[in-house]
Amino acid sequence: MRDRVLVGAFSRDALIPARRAGFRTTAAERELVGLLPAALVRATRPGVPFDALAIPPRWYGLPVPIAGFLASLGVPVHVWTVNDRAEAERLV
Repeated sequence: MRDRVLVGAFSRDALIPARRAGFRTTAAERELVGLLPAALVRATRPGVPFDALAIPPRWYGLPVPIAGFLASLGVPVHVWTVNDRAEAERLV
């Protein structure tokens, strides 16, 4: 099961037990923010402690059009589930 589940949390401290137990995790909020400079210049960032990035379509009310930049880091990007059809179509 641990290879089929991604555990996510805003706090890195909350993810530490899951990582130690061998679960795959997403990046915590501070880990994700720390990747933005590298993503914006399309650099690679090896050695990250997570298996995927999970980002909201909006962050503090601002759209997050950075999925393409983050994908350049070589880590899968998952945009949070959007339950509004028009919003989902706009994001695709």
